[in-house]
Amino acid sequence: DGIVRSGNQTVIEWDLDAPYDFTCDLRGPGVNETFAHDGEVAPAFPSSAPRPSVGSVTTGNLESLSIFQMSCTDSEGLGISFQEELTVEVIPSISEE
Repeated sequence: DGIVRSGNQTVIEWDLDAPYDFTCDLRGPGVNETFAHDGEVAPAFPSSAPRPSVGSVTTGNLESLSIFQMSCTDSEGLGISFQEELTVEVIPSISEE
């Protein structure tokens, strides 16, 4: 969970490390991203370690409490899926006169 000032953006980062192929959607105010995770073992990793998927996206300007949800479903037909949720609290900007 995070906090930003009203009218500001924030960066949402992810790091998915799983031995299966997934298609993931990240949704929320100003964010509509889809990415694929390749669960195959990377040559540079030990034989038991899948290749991690790391990424980030910058939100639009946030004006109120914002909830972002990442939903992933396996691409291999195994019926594996999961969801993660991130809440960003937005606090008012203060201007001095």
